[in-house]
Formats: sequence, C-alpha cells, structure tokens
Amino acid sequence: MTTRILTLFLVLICSNSATAQSTVSPYLNVTSSDFAIVFSRLGRLSSDTYYGDNAFVETGFFSLLGDPEVSDSDNDGVSDYYDLCSNTEIDATVDTEGCETFSLPVDSFQIAVTHNPCTISEEGSIKISTELTGYEFLVEFNNQLYEWDSDTQELFSFEALTSGTYFLCLSPKTVSSYKRCYEISVNSPDPLEVQSKVSWQKQLVTLNLAGTGPYTIVHNDSVYKSDQAIEEIVLKSGLNSISVKGLSECLGSFEQEYFLSEEVRIFPNPVEDLAQIYIQGLDNKINLILFDPSGKEIHRSEEIIPENRIVELPTNHLASGVYFVSIQSKSVRKELTLIKG
Repeated sequence: MTTRILTLFLVLICSNSATAQSTVSPYLNVTSSDFAIVFSRLGRLSSDTYYGDNAFVETGFFSLLGDPEVSDSDNDGVSDYYDLCSNTEIDATVDTEGCETFSLPVDSFQIAVTHNPCTISEEGSIKISTELTGYEFLVEFNNQLYEWDSDTQELFSFEALTSGTYFLCLSPKTVSSYKRCYEISVNSPDPLEVQSKVSWQKQLVTLNLAGTGPYTIVHNDSVYKSDQAIEEIVLKSGLNSISVKGLSECLGSFEQEYFLSEEVRIFPNPVEDLAQIYIQGLDNKINLILFDPSGKEIHRSEEIIPENRIVELPTNHLASGVYFVSIQSKSVRKELTLIKG
C-alpha cells in the first residue's frame, strides 16, 4: 500500500480560461466576479482512493475542485472523488459535486451607473438591462424586493439616488436560490478647496487647488481651464480679480481681489517748500489727499500727471511735522509719509 501526503493548495482561475470541458458553477453563487479562489486542506492519504478528513472554503463566481493526480472521467473540472454525477454532458454547468445545475452567462446583465454632479445631489441612478429572454427576475435592492419582466420592460432602474454604496441581487423567479449580486457605488465629485498665497515682491499669486477638476480659472478678462493642483498667476498693475470654480458651481467657488500698485516716491523728504511726487505707470491722472498729523484731511485734488510723471505738491504753508499723503488711480493705491522740515 502506498501513502501519499497532499499539502495546502490554491486554485485561481478565470471563467474563459478553464481547461475542463464543462463549466463549473458556484457552490454559493452570490458575486459577479469571474474569478474563484478555492482552498483545500487534505489529510494524510493511506491509499490512492482514500482521502480522509478534508475542508473547503470557496468564494467567487466559478469554482474548481480537483487534484491533477486524480482522474476526472467526465472532464467537468470536478475530480471523480468529489463527483456525484460522473457522466455529466460536455459543456453542462455543474456544481461542486459535479452535478448539472442552473447558471447564467457571466455577461447576463449590463448595469449603467449615473453619478451625482454635486456632493448633496440626489440625481444618481442605476439602470439594469439584459439580452436574456423568457425570464422574470426578482430584484433585491438594498433589502427591498421588486419584480422585473425583462421581456416587457427593457430597463429596470433606480432613480434619485444619493451618493453611497448599494447592494443589488438578481434571481430568476423560477430559480430563486440562484443569485447574481453586485456592490455598486454611486459617487459624487469632491468639493472645491482653494488656498491662496500672494508674493508682492514677485508679483505672483499661488493657488493650491483640491477637489474634482478641471478647474475654471478667471483672471480679469482671461479665462482658462486647468487640472493642476498648483497654479501660479502673474499679477498685473492695478486691480486683479481672480476666481476659481470646480467641475460644477455647486461644488463651491473662490473669489479674491489683489491690487498691484505702481510705485510712487516723494522727494525730497523731508521737504521745505515743494514736494515732488513721482508716479510710475501709464495712468494720466491721480486723486491726491493730504492729512495732517492728527489724521484730519486738509487737502484734496485731482492732478494731471505730466509727461515726466512728476506731480508737484506745495508745502510752504504747512507747519513742521509729519503728514500723510494718499494717492489713488486706476493702477495706484499708495499711502505715503511726508515730513515737513
């Protein structure tokens, strides 16, 4: 008498690559996966025909039971030791005991999912269709049971769904013990998040973007789209209006204004009788306001900027002290200190 020891083995197969002539169906057919994992633990074998204690755990759509050293008379993928029906027809669907059983093709059902456009939307949907004919199905959706005659109703759908995970099982009414089950996610885009940082020295705004893109970015009159997580925007002289929107408006938006002023200088400073104010840029006029040391407005005027871009401010009538000058135009916003000697 020969003794043989079989150790732990694992079988992983795909439905369209099985070598057996017959198709092996699930022992518990409750998943839409094409793959199966079978774990088999066999004890010491006292002969070629005795296996002793054994245990099986199996998951997936197809299962394969078999020992390559043990015969499979009907080539159904189930070794003769386990096969209770040893004369199965070729191409028949069998269970784990090798007996013909009911099954449906892997691609029996087509499922279309519509995701939500917004985080709090209820516009998601799940639509089921099939090319099978002659069947009425029981449809179990999140523990609710429905009936579907696919011959008279082309689509079976669930509408107005919020984002989340849904569980769907379909069974022919004539074989209610058979189930094809799916775990389906209805998703929604992530909300827009924007962090901004401005460098006045570099005249640059950096945007850190998160959420579902592409992002629509508006800078004054310029509009463009981006799917980058970091965007740098070069500021222009004057007012810069920057806004960002995500995939849809309901995901949030960002708006911010930045004013990049042209340079303004007062000289001499301290001054005696006449202050000269140099204004950089292209504006042709400014609004000038002068405040005394207490902050009281003592002068306001609109000044035309000459070709040399120097505006003169008489100061001979002012008492000694510290004054404040505000200058504003389309591209200038400056608050300067003027010292009267």
